[in-house]
Amino acid sequence: MSALIKVTDTMINLKRNTLKANALFYTVLCTGLIFTSPISIVHACDFHDQPSFGGFRSIGGFAQSHPLMKQHIAQANSPQLTLTHDRKLNASLAKPDSVDITYHLPVDFNDASLRFTHSDGVELETQGQVVIDQLNGTFTLNYVANKPGKHHILVWADATKQTLPYSKVQRIELDVN
Repeated sequence: MSALIKVTDTMINLKRNTLKANALFYTVLCTGLIFTSPISIVHACDFHDQPSFGGFRSIGGFAQSHPLMKQHIAQANSPQLTLTHDRKLNASLAKPDSVDITYHLPVDFNDASLRFTHSDGVELETQGQVVIDQLNGTFTLNYVANKPGKHHILVWADATKQTLPYSKVQRIELDVN
């Protein structure tokens, strides 16, 4: 019986040693594959073979050359609708005044319009929407301040950009004396 136990213990020890040897072998194999795989991955795609690949994107590498990354860059750099006007104005009480709003509408925008909202104490001559039918232009917004203090006018630009709704809001501060 003791001989059977010794044989069993020996077999268990051999299995343990074999498992340890196998584990060591697979660890070395996997480590080797991990360290050699970037070389094979770089050549897996023409776009991964660029200088400054990977973590050196700021110098120009994968992010600037791969088409899947370029689609995001192109969207971020597409021209936007711009509105230019004075941000802060001094106005006189009960005296008609105006502000010029210059706009630029890129060609991929359609159905563009301007609309205006205001705080209490300000009356606007323009009611409703103003349709923008040119790529560049200036709209003169006439207003009258009826109460002294600080007021505002919100300029809303609404359009569709490649069939998606687009809105932009800018604020004009009024200091009424």
